[in-house]
Amino acid sequence: MMWEMNGAVVCAASEQGHVHGSCYSDPFQVILLRIGRHGILACVYTSETCAWGNAVSLLWPHNIRGVNFDSPNTLVGNSVCWFLIGRRFGILKFDLRSQSLSAIELPSDAVEHAPYFWINYQFLITPADDGGINFLCLSGFSAQVWKWKASCDVGAGWRLGSKVDLNNLLSLEAGVDTRPPHILGMAEDDNAMFLVTDVGVFMLHLESMQFKKLSIRMGYGTRICYPFRSFYPAGI
Repeated sequence: MMWEMNGAVVCAASEQGHVHGSCYSDPFQVILLRIGRHGILACVYTSETCAWGNAVSLLWPHNIRGVNFDSPNTLVGNSVCWFLIGRRFGILKFDLRSQSLSAIELPSDAVEHAPYFWINYQFLITPADDGGINFLCLSGFSAQVWKWKASCDVGAGWRLGSKVDLNNLLSLEAGVDTRPPHILGMAEDDNAMFLVTDVGVFMLHLESMQFKKLSIRMGYGTRICYPFRSFYPAGI
């Protein structure tokens, strides 16, 4: 079986008070995933040492056999997360502090466990306002947001946070030429996702549900984008 590669680049500056955005001169880390028949291998490159760390591995969870790279990875706290697919679905977490891999199974009510069902669905892993993980499932114009509570008490697990009708929220005019929004990517610092529609590109803040139509133009068939910012020191 052929193996696949994927990865992410994150800022490695963790000092108190650091604000991500002006990170061009800060140390960084590269997380590299190798997807194989039996599981996943991960390894981290650190710019401060100019070296790769030890590889860590995770066997495939039950009924999960792949990573969906059509869904963008997301930095949540100190972990980078990917969407896992198979007969079951989940979230792959790589913890940058402990250098470990783990998997969280998605709630059974959130996804339909049918072959290739996810072709008609879109998914996004987002940071929660309390530092946890949210999972957004978009089908047509309807989005469900699920919240993960990691705890040792009885209340641990997933709960449905909200349901959103994007057709009404974005004031889209329903009709033959109005196709459902397509998720382009995620800006973790702002907790905002980017959506492309027939009428333009929108930035939607997931906690406040406030949106802004952007002036940029992008074709509806665009699969994914990677938002970035540029900052300059004061006085320049």
